[in-house]
Amino acid sequence: IQSDHVELVIPNGMAEHRMLKFAEQKASWIYKAMQKNKAANSGPPPMPRIFKEGAQILYRGQWHTVKIIREKARKIEIAEEGDIFEVSVPVHLGEDISDKIEKAFRLFFKQTLLYEAQVLAERYGPNLGKKPKEIRIKRQKSRWGSCSTKGNINLNIALIYTPVDVFQYVVVHELCHLRHQNHSKKYWDLVASLWGDYKPQEKFLRQNGPYLL
Repeated sequence: IQSDHVELVIPNGMAEHRMLKFAEQKASWIYKAMQKNKAANSGPPPMPRIFKEGAQILYRGQWHTVKIIREKARKIEIAEEGDIFEVSVPVHLGEDISDKIEKAFRLFFKQTLLYEAQVLAERYGPNLGKKPKEIRIKRQKSRWGSCSTKGNINLNIALIYTPVDVFQYVVVHELCHLRHQNHSKKYWDLVASLWGDYKPQEKFLRQNGPYLL
């Protein structure tokens, strides 16, 4: 599957109508795969494959440049300075540090999103009459977030790539599922009452999901 065409490899002797029927049944999956390939070829990945000086990271909807500083420190520390990520790396770690820096960034992203999600849960809790039992930040391949019937909310760590308002909307979206475990009219009315016009954020998620997830 490419971004602009699909090739079907079929067994010898398979009738054309069966091939077409198979393609029709898989049309939705094929379309999503084509969109994902198209997005993947439209720009650099939101996280670099190798973390080094000058690497680019998409953070809160803006590109940031990695600046590595060697210091006498106990562990890798990350600080945001405008559109620069200053990464303090202990001198004793040597030169093979890409994986260690990536791990530090993922922890930094997870802590950032978890704190902000907890603040939003406290803010909207009185309006909902409910609070999540637990909020987790996880790597997920196809979902921005989810809310279980037990009141646990999962948020995709890839939300760190999105603008702040998009992340906040996803949190509110999942918080509303504490009241309605569906996407009924009552559910969307509740979302609108707390958030307002959510169409811009929904549009961003649809358009950028194939690229960011």
